[in-house]
Amino acid sequence: MTPFKRVGLIILAILGLSASAHAQLGAVSGYALSPSSFYAVSPRGIVVMAPISYGMVRVCTTPTTVNTSPCPTPATIFDLNGGPLNIVGGNFGQTTTDVTGFYNFQCNPGEYFVQVAASASNTAQKNFFVSCPGPGSGTGTILGTAALNQIAFGSAPNTLTSSPNFTFDPATNTFKIIGVGGTITYLGATGVLKTNSIVPNAAGISSLGASTLPYSTLFLGSSATAFSILVSDASVIRIHDLPDVPGVLPVLAECGIITFNSQCSNANTGLEHCIAGIATLQGGTSTITGISPAFTDSTTWFITTNDITTIANPSKGIPVSGSSATFTGTGADQIQFIACGG
Repeated sequence: MTPFKRVGLIILAILGLSASAHAQLGAVSGYALSPSSFYAVSPRGIVVMAPISYGMVRVCTTPTTVNTSPCPTPATIFDLNGGPLNIVGGNFGQTTTDVTGFYNFQCNPGEYFVQVAASASNTAQKNFFVSCPGPGSGTGTILGTAALNQIAFGSAPNTLTSSPNFTFDPATNTFKIIGVGGTITYLGATGVLKTNSIVPNAAGISSLGASTLPYSTLFLGSSATAFSILVSDASVIRIHDLPDVPGVLPVLAECGIITFNSQCSNANTGLEHCIAGIATLQGGTSTITGISPAFTDSTTWFITTNDITTIANPSKGIPVSGSSATFTGTGADQIQFIACGG
């Protein structure tokens, strides 16, 4: 192999690009190479990628005018110690390559347009885009500060606010608040949860809303046509404890058996509710079954009746169990009833 071929292969082998992170800046490095012809081997010459030695490196923000040299929007970049690199005097760029064409600089995360010109030239020999990486590689913490612990995503008012800091955990694919009192605030349009669930990181320590900042309406259900609505627009605080057995919210209280001139006990079992209907008699009697939700037993609910076929005819309803009752009256009369209990 001739010396010129070996030189060409060595130059091609060192072509590369690497990136790392330093503090809160990202680092970009690489080799600036351009086509160059060698005529020592052949009259026609061979083309290899040769370094732009001691070239001027100009870094611009995007979008920019890529066909203009020099590009018109110089970016703020830094050396590896975090010191700012500026365009001095009539120089083409903020920094330079070395004899091998190697360059490096630090920058804030984002996309940049880079031009490299030969020493003492204002005409770019090489134009390309680079992406300045953010600090870290999937782990780590975005820290807040005492003066401004807020990070904006897109246009305002989409912001994340935290005290003192927050972090993304790639192992569990979750966004976590670090420290007591931290919050995430989203001030944009309606959020969409899709099929995911919102769960606390521990049982029994979290609330939905607060006494001073309550939610106004809560929709619960399995479809758009089958749901319940809970609205908290009371003039004073109302506290409802859900029953620990299947049933409905307790909206009634039972007085039980009240002695002469005594007070109602206002007791409830968590299953207080009412049913109403019309029982049709046959031979002066009828038993209805399948009451659901059922009452506790035959002693926990009471029935009031009225014969709507003939008002003067007597009628009554007697609970048989928590889910059935027997009505008596006249012939095939219809007995209107309402029953309540728990």
